[in-house]
Amino acid sequence: MSAQYEYTSGLFLDVKAEGKAEGKAEMLLDVLAARGIAVDADSEGRILESTDIKQLARWGERSVHITRIEEFFDE
Repeated sequence: MSAQYEYTSGLFLDVKAEGKAEGKAEMLLDVLAARGIAVDADSEGRILESTDIKQLARWGERSVHITRIEEFFDE
C-alpha cells in the first residue's frame, strides 16, 4: 500500500493557484476570440496578469454576453 501525500506547502499552493489563474485567463482569451471579440494588447495583458480567481470567474461569465472588449471590464 502506498502512502498518499497531500501537498500543503505554501510554495506548492502558490504555484498551483498561479497555474489555475493562468489557465482561466487563457480560456477567457479563447472564448473572446471564438466569439469574434477583438482584444487589444492592453486588455490581453490585464487578463493574463490577473491572479484573482474570483475576478477571472466574473469575467468568464461576462465573456459570453458582451459584444465588445470595452464591456468586459465594466464593473
